Amino acid sequence: YLKEPIFSVYIKEKDENDYAGEYLFGDIDRGRFSGELTWVPLHQPKFWEIMLDGVSFNVDGIGKEVMDIKGPAIIDTGTTLIVMSDEQATEFHRGIPTAENSDIYGWIMPCNVEQVVPGNLSFTIGGNDFSVPVKHLVREPVKGLDGWCFSAVTSGASNFIILGDVFLRSNYVVFDRGQARVGIAPSKH
Repeated sequence: YLKEPIFSVYIKEKDENDYAGEYLFGDIDRGRFSGELTWVPLHQPKFWEIMLDGVSFNVDGIGKEVMDIKGPAIIDTGTTLIVMSDEQATEFHRGIPTAENSDIYGWIMPCNVEQVVPGNLSFTIGGNDFSVPVKHLVREPVKGLDGWCFSAVTSGASNFIILGDVFLRSNYVVFDRGQARVGIAPSKH
């Protein structure tokens, strides 16, 4: 039997033993995150849907650039990327100089984006900011386009934003079915 009707998710970069994280059923591993969990009520329990209050870039030495991105969002362990509407993905990539939406490849950006936009992406949820380092927004190189990589933020036809593994790699998440809520805190790596 489970101690509590919860499960926790901890994802990180693969190590030399191919360990990339864990699911913990019925409990919370407080050694896997910093600070306290921010508990957010479910907006719609069907997909673990919460409300995303906002998104911003925190650029080192420049400051915070707030984007017009908010609304229903799901935290999904089965999705690799961050998926937004076309309008939201366009707004997001506006913060990355030279990023473009290629007719062939979709959203692409310079592979060295961490040097161009040093800092992190922040998702405001439940009144707190949860960061994703800019380096996690860069995926594999685009074949045939030297210096260009696929973006980890893409667009799709959905009524909500999907926060996939790109978000989960930086944030420990507890899914609490008993109290219809999600707990989030920065992961320790």
